[in-house]
Amino acid sequence: LSVIRASDGFDLALAEIGQGNAIDFYQSEFVGIDWSPISPVFATPGYVPVTTNTGRSTVAAGIVLFGETGPGAFGRVGQLTQPVVTDLPGQIIAETHAFPSFSRNGQRLAFFRITFPSPLMDQPAQADLIVVDLTSGSGLIVATFPPSNYPLGVDWGANDAVLYFAAGTQVSQGGQFIPAAIASTARIFTVSPEGGSIGQIPGAPVGYFPSAIPPSPVIFQSNFDG
Repeated sequence: LSVIRASDGFDLALAEIGQGNAIDFYQSEFVGIDWSPISPVFATPGYVPVTTNTGRSTVAAGIVLFGETGPGAFGRVGQLTQPVVTDLPGQIIAETHAFPSFSRNGQRLAFFRITFPSPLMDQPAQADLIVVDLTSGSGLIVATFPPSNYPLGVDWGANDAVLYFAAGTQVSQGGQFIPAAIASTARIFTVSPEGGSIGQIPGAPVGYFPSAIPPSPVIFQSNFDG
């Protein structure tokens, strides 16, 4: 995880060395990144310590804050969310957090909670879109996805009045459900950060990784045949 100066591409710092796919088989590290609009820090998923319901010590990806830790140095300066790992007889349920997005006033954070019901990845994941008040720490589930509908990014609209988010069908290969979505199935949706009905953007039903520009346009990646 590197911090690059945008003006000239200078590599300012290596903020953290990742676990790599051989260890991070959920591929949950650094999935999405967002700079705070009110302070020189950014949020991204990183592994944090977790104690399971049986007292076992492990790790899972929560939303971590990175910032300057010294001259020319970046590192962890805080933790915004705490994932959960549950031990059941013959089963481990792992919760990871991904695609953090600060509200435009910097007071709230939207992110996806992605729950994997099997470490063998032989069952589809289930995701929720959550909004957390960073002052009080209170959270709200604003959207819940059926299993195998995998998240693909979220952003805040003008005046923090709406969330634009994307999801698509989870990739399934060789009996395993990969932590990714089929791009051609991705759809853009809208929801209030207070929860409520799910909507769509007229004329833009297909796309992923939405990024809203105040006051109204939305930029997103799209996948077309031909």
